[in-house]
Amino acid sequence: MLDVTPTSLQRLWRERRRGYSLPAEFYLSPEVFKADMAVIFGRHWIYVGVEPDVPEAGDVMVVDIGKTSVAIVRDDDGAVRAFHDSAYDPAGRAARIAAALTALDPRHVLFPESIDGGDVARRVAVRLGAPLFTQAEGVSASGLVRPARGRSVEQRAAPGLLDAAAPDAVAEYAGPPWEARPLAVAVAKPAPAGTAVLSVRHVPADPATVPLALAAFVTAAGSGVTDLDAFRQLVAALRASRVLCDSGQMPRRTQVGASSTILAATCYLALGISGAPQHLQGVAGCEHVVAVNTDLHAAMIERAGLAIVQDAQAVMPALLRLLAEEAACPVGSP
Repeated sequence: MLDVTPTSLQRLWRERRRGYSLPAEFYLSPEVFKADMAVIFGRHWIYVGVEPDVPEAGDVMVVDIGKTSVAIVRDDDGAVRAFHDSAYDPAGRAARIAAALTALDPRHVLFPESIDGGDVARRVAVRLGAPLFTQAEGVSASGLVRPARGRSVEQRAAPGLLDAAAPDAVAEYAGPPWEARPLAVAVAKPAPAGTAVLSVRHVPADPATVPLALAAFVTAAGSGVTDLDAFRQLVAALRASRVLCDSGQMPRRTQVGASSTILAATCYLALGISGAPQHLQGVAGCEHVVAVNTDLHAAMIERAGLAIVQDAQAVMPALLRLLAEEAACPVGSP
């Protein structure tokens, strides 16, 4: 059993690197963090216990601290993390922040555009009925700036009550520490945490709606693809070269290239694309490129890590057959 005990400032500083610490962002419940802050100095827990009790890398040990069960996990780098089973209540958290802002009446509030920060910022904006400027990449006293329309334009706005800064938009604070004091505010009691979240489930993304610049695997067709019906059967997210888009055979939003969307995909499959300079610029950031083309000397063939010198019309049916066989007999099945 591990024992979590209050630690003096001198000991905390001395054991900070060799001790076992839990950054505040790993807490699932602000209430549990607040309770721990009352007995543990600063933003970290220091685990004081017998070394063999700490699990090996990848192992999990569950301990009870008061009424809270805590899972202790050691990372591969030796750092110890902890996760507890206290219910996370985003609605209650937003209600408390909104009440605090109402009491303080601040001029500006800046949220981080992280998963949790962005969520609570939007909840607070709804509660206060205030506009929220999101994804700000430039933050200053004179205004905020964010890119739009594929980073082709910039949107500027004067700092409002609620703003959210994109990751790395603001340098990490390196000045003297500030004192945090509790603020007594009246907060309407939100719905119980057990009923606030109705269900939790994984919702797979629709490949057709995933932003092209964020896709990990991209398949595109060029002028060498004449059987677009087979191409549509092959991939859910349709992408194309400028030639097909200019001819009206594919919508403009599917275009890949420097003049449209620049990719950073793990793999890019080019079917019947010769490789115009602007198209090659658009796929320069792709880790792996597979090209299918009848022209051995096409620029896309030279760019590809794997080249298939063949008509795309012959390759697509073969790929469809392989996909059908894989669906009928998944990997790992007897």
